[in-house]
Amino acid sequence: MGNLSLMNLVIVKNRIYVKQSFRTPDGRTSSKIVKKLGKTEDYTAEEIAALRRKFSNADEKEKALAEGAALATALKNADAEAGQTEIPRPRMSYAMIILRKLWNEEIGPDYLIRKLADKDGITRCDMADTVAFMALSKAIDPRSVRGSLVHSRMYLGTGVSACSLDDFYTTLGFMGNHKDEILRLFAEKTGSLPSGNSMLFYDVTNAYFETALTDEEKGMARNDLDELWSELIAKYEDKGLLDASQKNEDGSYPDEALPEELLGEFARESFLRMRGPSKEHRMDLPIVSVALVIDDKGMPLDFEMFSGNAAEISHMENSICKLQRKYGVRNVTVVADRGLGSVPNLKMLQAKGLGFIIAQKLTNIGKDVTEQIFSDDGWEMMDGGGKSKFIPGFEKKGTGGESITCNLLVFWNKTREARDLAVLAQDRETAEKAVKAKGQIRKASRSWQALVVTDSKTPNAESINEAAYEKRKKLCGYSAVVWLCPPSSPDSIKKEDIAGVYHRLERIEECFRIMKSNLCLRPMFVRTAEHIRGHVLCCVLALIIIRLVERKLAGIGEKLSPDRICAAMKDANCSVSATPGGLVFVTDSDYSWAKDTLEAIGNEKTAEKVNGGELKPDLTAIEKALGVKPVPAICAKGIFERCFGRRFATNDALVGDFVSRLKLPK
Repeated sequence: MGNLSLMNLVIVKNRIYVKQSFRTPDGRTSSKIVKKLGKTEDYTAEEIAALRRKFSNADEKEKALAEGAALATALKNADAEAGQTEIPRPRMSYAMIILRKLWNEEIGPDYLIRKLADKDGITRCDMADTVAFMALSKAIDPRSVRGSLVHSRMYLGTGVSACSLDDFYTTLGFMGNHKDEILRLFAEKTGSLPSGNSMLFYDVTNAYFETALTDEEKGMARNDLDELWSELIAKYEDKGLLDASQKNEDGSYPDEALPEELLGEFARESFLRMRGPSKEHRMDLPIVSVALVIDDKGMPLDFEMFSGNAAEISHMENSICKLQRKYGVRNVTVVADRGLGSVPNLKMLQAKGLGFIIAQKLTNIGKDVTEQIFSDDGWEMMDGGGKSKFIPGFEKKGTGGESITCNLLVFWNKTREARDLAVLAQDRETAEKAVKAKGQIRKASRSWQALVVTDSKTPNAESINEAAYEKRKKLCGYSAVVWLCPPSSPDSIKKEDIAGVYHRLERIEECFRIMKSNLCLRPMFVRTAEHIRGHVLCCVLALIIIRLVERKLAGIGEKLSPDRICAAMKDANCSVSATPGGLVFVTDSDYSWAKDTLEAIGNEKTAEKVNGGELKPDLTAIEKALGVKPVPAICAKGIFERCFGRRFATNDALVGDFVSRLKLPK
């Protein structure tokens, strides 16, 4: 089957020829002219069209499919007669070929990656292939580095099947070292680079490691301390806290010129994997913090990584400083959750020429403002229900007497009220249980603990704080943001648009959820700073590819969630057999895409929907959106390749080094 020839009609310089394409014994594709049909002027347009149909590949394709079906039947019969074969037909995934097509066409990073690898002197593997595999495999079947190495043998057309564990770790280090160059290219190609009056969404999460001891307990300082020191020097120069005239001849600063604040920050960040406030309550394990920036369409732009024991509120200035140095960010608005809205952070954003929209807690805004909120005056009805009230000149106060004057916008809606009341009822129930059990409340770090009054002499729960309960109940349904326009664009933010803008902050929370749940951001199994950064970059690049798939699907009127996109990639499987005529690919599926329908309407009706084409796998929609032809149930190598518009010079290049060494059933 691998030697089947294909006929095509070609016209060269007004002369018509029949060309035969075929595969040589060494696996290469070749062609030759087998017939001359004369000049185009000797034929009418209809006659030329008829010749094209006559010499099209339709007959050969049908013949190839028929032979493939016959071979597959023969294989099954042979198995039945001979019993279990010694080496089974491997089940392989072609999802990587699908996503690599999108990777190449939409981003095209191979040239940059190979250029950077050549600059670093990396020659042991093709870094373009390994970077693509490490990132795209996160969207298909995320695993640890070791797990990815073993599983790489079961992907078709990756170019990494002969790689070693050292090659994969080298790739992670390469990605960590060149994170900024790679992300900038992706931002340019996806249209995510910030421009005037655009909005950037910022948030911080953390991820834990599968190790018991912190880096400090192991005595392992991060191995990029020089880079950390350079970043801190640049940051303090930007703040005007270092005088460049005091530099030594070699460009360094003398010890006496270095602020204590800088030295303290360097000491805190010298160890990466540290215990700290975990968002997943894994206080027993070391964590690292990840600050992510996305654009207003939910496309990741950049990320930074910080020590796990540093307060996340202190990360924002470092992230913004780096963002401005890399992308020249000016005159944009930063949108963030209230955990990052300290007064120093807001003043820092304004000092750097940026605007902000930050969530505001309503329990500590002062009596006068609270009375304005609860008064009936000034409320405006909003589209879709709910209402809002604009309070200009709001003085947001911080610790140490600091304050900033900004705008306050308060919202109320019935849906949020119902949710807040349900949470409050649950908190009260938990608090009442603690009071009944005389439980200890050492620190009110959770919302229900604030509803408990403790004994004056012990931390034991004594009674319910009814005043705190009534205050929270009165605020159910309310939320608020503080905001200011960028100093150079005082009218760039309209109060009527803010509700929708802040609602989009959920997109960054969705990004973190996808990275943790679908792409396995955590737990982490790597140790060095560049490997950790490389691992996070793999997850961010995979998320960008998922967003591009969503964008392509929207272009054909389809919509799939990231969960369904990742699940669909797992359905791109086929078994591979070596036959006397060449490789045969037999697609298979576990029908996971039909499980909800099977559960709802049963076997018979679901089968009818599948047979009638009413129910199709999500993979079909993705293939259509990305310009990939569905792989036939049974096909030869040439037909398989044409589905993706890509040729593999040899069988080994397609099935990989491991499978090519197997003595597959014939």
